[in-house]
Amino acid sequence: VTGQESQTIHKLLEWDPEENGFLRNRKWPLRCSLLVVDEASMLDVQLANSLMDAVPDSCSVVFVGDVDQLPSVGPGMVLRDLIGSKVINVTRLETIFRQAEDSLIIRNAHKIRNGEMPVFPDVHKGRDVDADSYFMDVPLKDGKADLDYIKSTLPRLVERIVAKLGIDPIRDIQVLTPMRVGPAGFPEFNKVLQVALNPSGKEQLVKGQKFRVGDRVMQLVNNYKPGMCISNGDIGFIQDIDDDAREIVIDFYGRIVRYPFADTNSLVLAYAATIHKSQGSEYSVV
Repeated sequence: VTGQESQTIHKLLEWDPEENGFLRNRKWPLRCSLLVVDEASMLDVQLANSLMDAVPDSCSVVFVGDVDQLPSVGPGMVLRDLIGSKVINVTRLETIFRQAEDSLIIRNAHKIRNGEMPVFPDVHKGRDVDADSYFMDVPLKDGKADLDYIKSTLPRLVERIVAKLGIDPIRDIQVLTPMRVGPAGFPEFNKVLQVALNPSGKEQLVKGQKFRVGDRVMQLVNNYKPGMCISNGDIGFIQDIDDDAREIVIDFYGRIVRYPFADTNSLVLAYAATIHKSQGSEYSVV
């Protein structure tokens, strides 16, 4: 958007795995006069401390973020505490541009933030209600949400969405879950959706994971190896599986990367992802 180079804080501060620390610090500071830190709500105390340690006195810093989004995985709520300190200048953006003001998504987001129950269209009377936010009632099993019901309903739900909106089910729909592991973890939902949405692509079993040509995949860690340069959270689509070269050919939105089988520990199916991994992303349908 800006035309300027952007990178993760870890790459900017030049993380050194051998030293188990950053090369950039007070002794060797960053060379810039303005530093913009996006998605600042995800900054934890330790990373923020390392970042500010490497900022020269002549540099201005702008933190951009939303304290009502998910907090950092690590300790601390840096952005919220900076704003709460009332010792730095704060600008709040309050005009909504992404969706219409009367959008149910927007109304419900404000209701949830204010501790109120969200509202949803009444779809129980057999009518096709046109809205942008729906609630699906899930039956209980042994006092908990019936996961089998959810997993059997998801593919049919995707079919209905595709039929109504005319979108690509693999590229345009993202399933989110709060869980990383267990029966409600994102790997379990990925298995269900891979079978439903991409049942017949050329297949390769790599380190216990089943990948198929056409699959939607996600990178889980930063990889700066020559020819790779993929960031944590990048989404791609498998174009080919090269058995002879033992590589998976992945299209990361126009950039083709040949991904060695040996590096697939950091690659997962991405039909479903955790809410934390979705932070900062945009999707046509969630």
